Amino acid sequence: METNQDLLKQVQQALQNDDKIASYINNIHVRVNNGIVTLGGAVDSPSLKSRVEKIVSTLNGVTKIIQNLQVQTGIPKRIGVRIDWTMGSMAISQ
Repeated sequence: METNQDLLKQVQQALQNDDKIASYINNIHVRVNNGIVTLGGAVDSPSLKSRVEKIVSTLNGVTKIIQNLQVQTGIPKRIGVRIDWTMGSMAISQ
């Protein structure tokens, strides 16, 4: 059985690995308690909100999702450089 901390890391990694969500990762808050994942914070579109929930719902150990993400315009995105050493590529994410 996974601990809350293990599942939290799994959720965070899954969200970070998604190119559309990664730039908003600082605005998404995740809590885990016995398989129940609570999502909070804000994203800038309903489709992104749904995407976050869909990704989390596919993870082993998630028994329920409490969706408290808000949709707000003008959310600051993290802008930076992502380097994938395994693929030998670099991309600027905005």
